[in-house]
Amino acid sequence: MERFLTKKARPHWLRVLLEVLLALPILVWTAAGVSVMLDEIPRGPGAARIFAYVIVTGLPLFLLLHLLRTWRRRNLARKIARVLAVQTQDMINWETLRFCCPMARLEETLETLLDKGYLCDVTAGQEGVSVLRGAVPEWPGMQEIRCSVCGEMMEKRTGGDWACRRCGNVISK
Repeated sequence: MERFLTKKARPHWLRVLLEVLLALPILVWTAAGVSVMLDEIPRGPGAARIFAYVIVTGLPLFLLLHLLRTWRRRNLARKIARVLAVQTQDMINWETLRFCCPMARLEETLETLLDKGYLCDVTAGQEGVSVLRGAVPEWPGMQEIRCSVCGEMMEKRTGGDWACRRCGNVISK
């Protein structure tokens, strides 16, 4: 499942905590702004008053809606990635995907998640979804290192070292 999700779709727990801590005061601010605006209706609308309320309630509401949309996209990306992870075929037709992942406008949602950078290693087409199951593509600027013992290509570990799968030789770079 993780191979189909980008970092944008699986943020660090600290970022999620900060987003929640930011959403709560924004929600309170927006509710207070709407309450004050409703109390001011009997005084009559004035251009300056309307402009002030739009700024006071509109900007926090815009930030809150952006956070909610981000959380929704992450959730949808996780649902689709969970379904793609258990599929064994390289091409999954839309009917199968709709059956395994029932959601409204699945094709549009998948395209949006791909465009916005929440999903990777997936291509949407007319007949279905193509899953790239090959090796992880090399990042630009990644160097090619050969093992000094057997001459096989070395692979970069998550810890930063390079290791050979064939003979087990490990080097630090």
